[in-house]
Amino acid sequence: MATTNKKRYSLIFQGKIKDGFDTDTVKENLKKFFNNNSESVERLFSKETTILKKNLTKVEVEKYKTVLEASGAQCSIRETIEKTKPAMPQKEKEDPVSHKVDDLLTVTRFLVKVISFNQKLMWVLLILVVLSLILWTKLYFDIQNMTAIPVANELPDTKCIKKIDFASKNDSENYIATGLSGFEPWGRWSDGKLVTLKFKLPKTDCDYSKVSFTVKGFVAKKHPEQSAKVTINDVNYGKIKIKLGQSNPRILVFGMPSGLFKQDDVNVIKFNINSPMSLKELGQGNDQRTLGLGFQSVVFQ
Repeated sequence: MATTNKKRYSLIFQGKIKDGFDTDTVKENLKKFFNNNSESVERLFSKETTILKKNLTKVEVEKYKTVLEASGAQCSIRETIEKTKPAMPQKEKEDPVSHKVDDLLTVTRFLVKVISFNQKLMWVLLILVVLSLILWTKLYFDIQNMTAIPVANELPDTKCIKKIDFASKNDSENYIATGLSGFEPWGRWSDGKLVTLKFKLPKTDCDYSKVSFTVKGFVAKKHPEQSAKVTINDVNYGKIKIKLGQSNPRILVFGMPSGLFKQDDVNVIKFNINSPMSLKELGQGNDQRTLGLGFQSVVFQ
């Protein structure tokens, strides 16, 4: 039977390392191809010439050379002529270095796919975070706009106000209130720690000299006192205090300094309530409103 000549290649190592690497690093890298066997690696550097892989095609030998040189080992390729019989091809022996290289290439491809997927996921999450921040910012400014003190033209022009009756829905057209509960036959309860009244006076001087508040306090045996600090246009004006056993409601009259109220502009009266409490907290029902003062009327004189 006729024989054929076929070019094959061997991968040669002569104990040399590539520029930019040191011997200890290269030895450590090569352990991955020899099952972490330090003795096998040391033998590579003790011999002048070691055939790492033989009987390879041109493509195969170039692949192994690239991988090993990436580890710092300087390799060379030697061409050999192999005489083979077509009918009886020699079975190539398995080489642990070849398996290690193939495994390393497989793992590398997998890691590249994972990193690519995670990068896309990171961009999606980043976009969601930015959209969330935009929505929260919009919500914040919407709330600020809803709670902002109104400008003068948002309130109706009125005559000099003589009285605000909190039981009257008609009177509520002349002022804006926050922190008050719904209308009741006698007036309105506060709900929370702050009640704000805003109203507009005409250009003419209303010449108020005093103001009286008719209020009742939410007091009980477990909560015997209620108090609130009053400010008018951010000026500390006085304090309301109602105790259990006192007349309730009470009429509290305060003198008013000249020029305290602003003409043709929004005026703001605030009641900072000290310790509002709910009926549910006192064990007297399921009403969860935090009550403090019951407002019946404000009279300007």
